[in-house]
Amino acid sequence: EFLGQSVDNIYGYFQQAFQAITPISAQVLEASATQREKLTKDVEDLRKQIEPMREELRQVLLKHFEEYRQELKPFLDDYLVKQREHMEEIRTKLEPVIKSLEEK
Repeated sequence: EFLGQSVDNIYGYFQQAFQAITPISAQVLEASATQREKLTKDVEDLRKQIEPMREELRQVLLKHFEEYRQELKPFLDDYLVKQREHMEEIRTKLEPVIKSLEEK
């Protein structure tokens, strides 16, 4: 019963708070409407200015990524070969140990 009453009290507090806040928030929204509209328009204008440059930037970035990939590819291929050889060596060394452990 106490818990139910507490929940009801909390609900009542929230209802009162929302009733008190609603007129204030409406006034704030109304007062800031012109600033919000200007900000929205400015953001939209910036988006329109930047949009044509977006594809050009994308092409430049793709070109650079491809150049980096070409420069790094020999190194990475060599590294990969060495790592595979190393893993094969480890596998060869561990094979007798694993067999021995399985037999035990």
